[in-house]
Amino acid sequence: MIRAGATPVNPLIQGSNPASIKQTNLATALRIIRRGGASRADISRQSHLSRGGLTPIINELLSQRLIVECESVETDSGRPPVLLRLNGRYAKVISVLWIRDQVAVALVGIDGGVQYHWQHAFQGGERAQDVIDMIVAEIGRILARERDCLLLGIMAQAPGPLDARGGVILNPSNFNGWQNIPLADILTERFGLNVFLENNLVGCTVAEQHFGYGRDIPDFIYIVVDEGIGAGFVLGGQLYQGKSRQISEVGHISLDIHGEKCSCGNTGCAEMYVTVPAMCRLGLCLPATETRDWDASLLEVLRRLEHGDAACRRALEREVEYLGSLIVTLINIFDIDTVILGSSITAAREQLQAPLTRYVSERISARPMLEPHIYFSRVQRSSIIGGALRMFDLYIDGHLGTYAQLLERSETTLRAFAPQG
Repeated sequence: MIRAGATPVNPLIQGSNPASIKQTNLATALRIIRRGGASRADISRQSHLSRGGLTPIINELLSQRLIVECESVETDSGRPPVLLRLNGRYAKVISVLWIRDQVAVALVGIDGGVQYHWQHAFQGGERAQDVIDMIVAEIGRILARERDCLLLGIMAQAPGPLDARGGVILNPSNFNGWQNIPLADILTERFGLNVFLENNLVGCTVAEQHFGYGRDIPDFIYIVVDEGIGAGFVLGGQLYQGKSRQISEVGHISLDIHGEKCSCGNTGCAEMYVTVPAMCRLGLCLPATETRDWDASLLEVLRRLEHGDAACRRALEREVEYLGSLIVTLINIFDIDTVILGSSITAAREQLQAPLTRYVSERISARPMLEPHIYFSRVQRSSIIGGALRMFDLYIDGHLGTYAQLLERSETTLRAFAPQG
């Protein structure tokens, strides 16, 4: 079993022995198929494997039920080739999302299809143990319903900072005082499955890469703006994570060194100005201590904006200035032209996209050569879906053990949670 929070050492399978070559070829075929399906001819052409060399690879994946043969593809001549797709009805991941205002547990196929989804909005006063108990109970209910399937494991996600290696939620800001929670160890001990803990931005970024605007873009920045702010980076088609596997804490880049004091100890952090609560407090003239349903408050700001409310107009202008300044900084550092905004801020797509793009275009250092593109994500449940896809990446790269080991672990857990009688 992979220990809770274990860190993949290398994203590539190295070596030249037969077992390593076979694993590399299996992984290559799965990566090609996962992009929406592919025929055997497509896989052979893209992988540079001969049809003879590819046949045993495809047969093994079919026997493992990781892929299935689907509808034939129409062609101009000859026999229609059969399309191969990932078998999300058989191979699945339990995806857990614990964020500031809610917790969610879902069952997601390796194809990204959400087969079951449960969530609970916090009412206030919940202890960390209460949330853990909810997660454990819901996973137990999922396991009791599942029968003939392969569970790759549990991918848990939470805001940073967190210790991804140790599987511990550390001390996220505005996280209701919850801190130092060894979530991965708790779930590993309870369920006996592979468990990983990642920043929830990992899931958002990976989902955007596979199903959103980032699908055909090798380099992009994904920025979440809701009650917090953070960013994920895809560089050369690969999710970038630093030495400590922290996703970028851009919310704590200082935009005003003489500004307000942040809970992280710094001053003038982006999180003090760019978040949805900051925008709503300015637009609705709310005190700094006000807490409420911020998604609903943002809609109220946008409604008042339509009627010419001066405070809401100033809130929008400040959002463009501060969020735009953050984007300019990131583009100047990474020389990337595509930025995708996600989460609650997408409700303001119509009001923000044009002025934000204009602000950034006028200020990036490479403006004579680089034209920035700013999109607002349309992917729903991105953290939940992306978390499952991330777990499948770990399997493809050989970090969850062999298929036989994974199957044995999955069957053992399902037997333990099967209803009696």
